Amino acid sequence: MHLTTTGYAQNKAPDVVVKAALDPGWGHYEVFAIVSQLRARVYPCAVISFSANGLVTTDAKGQTTTYAGAPITCAPLAAGDAPNAAGAFNDSRTGGGGGASFRVPLFAKKLDFGVKGVYGDGIGRFGSSQLADAEAMSSADRSERAIWTRSGIRQLR
Repeated sequence: MHLTTTGYAQNKAPDVVVKAALDPGWGHYEVFAIVSQLRARVYPCAVISFSANGLVTTDAKGQTTTYAGAPITCAPLAAGDAPNAAGAFNDSRTGGGGGASFRVPLFAKKLDFGVKGVYGDGIGRFGSSQLADAEAMSSADRSERAIWTRSGIRQLR
């Protein structure tokens, strides 16, 4: 069931994270890489005009809708007419980045000091504050853009 109140993602594939960790006896060290496939379904207009005469077809799996005909305009519909998905398309982007972290004991293991940093495009959810991965571009472009993210955490424990 698809609930609009959840963090449901329409990404093409799960995020891929590759990590290497090292525990040499003093401290803990990590490096990692992230690849994220972002996808958005774009509906060019909330309502479209019936001046767009053309043919709307859907593939056999019901996944891809194609419109062929006159350009679609964003004029209001006539009273009683319902908007449709003509002109909608999938916009996909690949995001990725990486990071590193370490934690070392200080003062005869009485205090730990740690640092973690993450940077890249479309990986906001991997930072400390779970920011957005992508943003919508201008209405003329009608696509999404992976957001460049950097975040870091310091820790004394």
